[in-house]
Amino acid sequence: MPIKKTKNGFLEINSIALTKVEPVPKGTTFNNTYTFMGYSGLIGVTPTANSWTYKLTLHKNGTFELSGISIGSLAANSNPSTHTGHSGKDEKGKYRIQNNTITMTGSDGKVHKALFFIHDSDVDDIQVGLRNYYVN
Repeated sequence: MPIKKTKNGFLEINSIALTKVEPVPKGTTFNNTYTFMGYSGLIGVTPTANSWTYKLTLHKNGTFELSGISIGSLAANSNPSTHTGHSGKDEKGKYRIQNNTITMTGSDGKVHKALFFIHDSDVDDIQVGLRNYYVN
């Protein structure tokens, strides 16, 4: 892919200009329920398909709630019978955001750290690791 620098000094890869991810401003508070949804494959078209919905609530007191479900299907060759399955998980705990890192400590004591940033200065659209959460 072609890589170059734009006139403004930004990196451009394959004609897409990249901008710097800004750290979360100090004093920013979150008090929303965010959703991350997606899918891969198409049931009945591709051999495997999966869809997911995760809800993340960040309270301004520094606590979080995370819940989600993933549903998948598997069709063997051209056999019309399809196998489906689902999984879900709920978690609660405390979170802390410093610059571009969110540290989430679950009620079980497990600590998870992930990349964190706000899209376009809008606290209703956040990135946690690879997941883009939004308020709907």
